[in-house]
Amino acid sequence: MEIKRKPHQIVLIEHIFYSVVGFIFFVLAASYGPKVAAIYTELQPKDIYEITIATGASILAIITIFAFPYSCIRLWKSTNLNLNGFWKVASKSYAALLFTACILYGLLMLISLPGLYVAAFNI
Repeated sequence: MEIKRKPHQIVLIEHIFYSVVGFIFFVLAASYGPKVAAIYTELQPKDIYEITIATGASILAIITIFAFPYSCIRLWKSTNLNLNGFWKVASKSYAALLFTACILYGLLMLISLPGLYVAAFNI
């Protein structure tokens, strides 16, 4: 894995910008998706909303298990190449804490997903 970005670029782009864009997309999909899908189907918007939330939660679990930890590993390697002193320790601590939190959150989401799907598809 060849790292071309600096640590501050990884934090700003991969951790902050992608999270904001994903949150905006998820909110728009959850609020307007059921209304658009209800036009073309026989289901009620509430039922489609539950299905959308269950699907969005599974996508969120996939992102927190795979994408963010991979980004944390990239940040760790970029920190080893480009930083020294306090900023190296701070950046590596941030990467380690975020990696651990994402893995734990992703595993908790995987545990709770079957309940979400049972509730969503019990229409």
